[in-house]
Amino acid sequence: MLDLGSTDRSRAIALEYGARLYGGAFADDLGSLRDAFLSRTTSEWILCLDADELLDEPQVERIGAFLPSLPADVWGVRIRVRDGQRPGSARLGGHEVRLFRNRSEIVFQLRSAEGMDCSISRLGGRVMDSEIEIVCASVPDRSPACYRCRHTRLKLLHLDLADRRDDASVLFALGKHHFRHGDFFHAECFLNDCLQRSRPGEAHYRAAALALIESHLGKEEPCRAAEVAEYVLKQVPDDGPFRAAVRQLVPSEGGRP
Repeated sequence: MLDLGSTDRSRAIALEYGARLYGGAFADDLGSLRDAFLSRTTSEWILCLDADELLDEPQVERIGAFLPSLPADVWGVRIRVRDGQRPGSARLGGHEVRLFRNRSEIVFQLRSAEGMDCSISRLGGRVMDSEIEIVCASVPDRSPACYRCRHTRLKLLHLDLADRRDDASVLFALGKHHFRHGDFFHAECFLNDCLQRSRPGEAHYRAAALALIESHLGKEEPCRAAEVAEYVLKQVPDDGPFRAAVRQLVPSEGGRP
């Protein structure tokens, strides 16, 4: 467990359950802290969770059954991250690589956004989707010294954007951040940019499309949501799970090609 200065009983509880505990000082680069933590791990696979995310017992069992069946060239697994405060919505954030092989070459490449896809692809590994699900609970804004603070997270994302202006993962993370805080205008700007810089079928394309549809629905613009749904469905004629997720949001698209 990597602790960045918690003030509750997190450290004591982790130690009670036998966790190995490491501390760190947050200084505008969460990726480097995570990479330092990864260098201390000894297991074959690594699962990354934040303090406000939940993984229940059935999901743990699903992971245990899933990993032994993976081919050797699969180095990462995308897990669905669901917003626990919006149970009726699609899973904003889509699939994120939170489960990956313990290889020294696989590292976080961004200050804030999850950046494992690019690292794994660059090394020639494959990433697979899964039905494993994490539930993200809502937490209040905290001190600006905490990376979970809304304003701190936005600062990190813009630092990443300055370095990687065309990186789809950064654009999506910014769109997701604004969406979660009700700023649909900026959310849609970044999500549209993400779609333009992703290929149909890629993880960021699928996630950005679903979030963009949700954003229009959040603004009570069902016609615009239907337009986006119709457009993206034409781009991915063979992606059954993605088409089902789109139609869950916009059922009227069910009969369209």
